[in-house]
Formats: sequence, C-alpha cells, structure tokens
Amino acid sequence: AIAAAGPGMPGWSCKTLPSDGTNVPLVVAQCTQGTALARYMRLNLRAPSGNLTIFAIVGGPNDDTGNNARVIALNAAQNTPEPGYDVMTTNNYYAYEFNWGSATIYVVNLSPQNSSGNVSLQPL
Repeated sequence: AIAAAGPGMPGWSCKTLPSDGTNVPLVVAQCTQGTALARYMRLNLRAPSGNLTIFAIVGGPNDDTGNNARVIALNAAQNTPEPGYDVMTTNNYYAYEFNWGSATIYVVNLSPQNSSGNVSLQPL
C-alpha cells in the first residue's frame, strides 16, 4: 500500500493530541495532532495488538537533510532499522523524548495491516 500523510492534507481529520499524557487510540490511517509544551516532552507510542505497527511523527526541527519526519516500527521482526525507518523495535512500546519548544507534533498510524496503536504526549 502507498499512502501520503501530513499535517493539513485534505481528507485527513486528526484527533486532538493533549499534552497531559492522555492516550489517543489510532487505527490504520488515523492521525493525531497537538502542541508540545516549551519543555522536555515524551511521546509514548504503543502497539497493544501485537501486530507490526508503524507510526510516522512530523514536527520539530529539521535534521541535517532538511527532514523533520521520523518513522518508527513497533513489533518489528528486528531491532536494526531498515532504510526509511528511524527506529525498529521488537517491543510494543517506544518512548520518544524531545524538547522542541512550543511546537506542533503530528502522529499518524501508517501500519500495513489492521494494527491499532495508542499515542500519548506528556511533559517530563
């Protein structure tokens, strides 16, 4: 499957991502968007279904290549990232810590199958 997703794309209506640690459930092709606080934050990604679950995160500063998107696979077959992935883990949980100031953060479930996931954003 091929999908394009990003903040503000027509046809995508995101759930609100609160910055208080509230879990936001996401099924395939659902997104959530919120604003990080001007402090260290943790984005918690969970894949309780046990299936391969792929999250894309957009937000924050650009890296050296001008990219500000990250792709993280949970319940993957390996822990070594393949090309196109920032993180691959055999675990069903990943914590992404950052300090971007007061910035918009966007997360989408881009899994290839019926994999549900949970996302939460909390201050540290």
